[in-house]
Amino acid sequence: MRDSIWVRVSRGSPCPICDKPDWCTVASDGSAACCMRTESERRLGNGGWLHRLGRDLLGVPVRSQASPPAAKRYLSAEWIGNTWARCASATTDKQVAGLADKLGVTAASLRVIGAFVYWVESDEYRTVWGFPMHNGAEEFAGIRLRSDDGDKWALKGSRQGIFIPSMDLQGEVLVVEGPTDAAAAVSLGFYAIGRPSCTGGVREIAALCQRMGIKRLSVLADNDGPGISGARAFCGQIGLPTRLVVTLTKDLRDWVKNGATRQAVEACIAAANWN
Repeated sequence: MRDSIWVRVSRGSPCPICDKPDWCTVASDGSAACCMRTESERRLGNGGWLHRLGRDLLGVPVRSQASPPAAKRYLSAEWIGNTWARCASATTDKQVAGLADKLGVTAASLRVIGAFVYWVESDEYRTVWGFPMHNGAEEFAGIRLRSDDGDKWALKGSRQGIFIPSMDLQGEVLVVEGPTDAAAAVSLGFYAIGRPSCTGGVREIAALCQRMGIKRLSVLADNDGPGISGARAFCGQIGLPTRLVVTLTKDLRDWVKNGATRQAVEACIAAANWN
């Protein structure tokens, strides 16, 4: 699989895991699939999950029929909360400022999103950055990890969740993709909710909006095919008035890093139509 090319699924060759014709990819040798919808024990950096495959007699990739795995053990909200509190308090302002400078956001925004340094037992990394994920009731659901090189994954036992800023709800509520885009929005003074991927977080955000009385959302899509399609799907699924804005560069953080101001972002949002 290491030397294989990842090929996009299609209507003629849908994902062998979820049977859908889009988003997912399959290794060219048929040994594995990266499904963007169905979870497995291994989360990949693009937000999908790795599934090992076999082959039928015709050479078509099929999902392994091995005995079902044991029920997944999830981290408790209490454990996640205690870990976040302990690590966040031990994370220095200097460390946060260094990450902020690298990402092009403010140090204060990273603190608001809950960024912290997390120690890992790995030959590749000693420490990585952690971001707490929450469910729609604002309970801890998991921890997203990010290396200094930009690799992303979730701590084992995490549930998929959303990134919620610890700030008062004010003005326009933005929906973006990921914790660092949420930090970029907060840097400009927006209240922003981060989705875990371009296809995730709908149920959690719907529950959060109902709980907090949020009546409408401005959705900022990454400037690529999956980002735009995922944002459009989100707008159709969330059950609230939405307006969709495609960032002028690859994502909101890159846009901010290249000089976007709050006024510029507000102008683009204001020009979008409500659905």
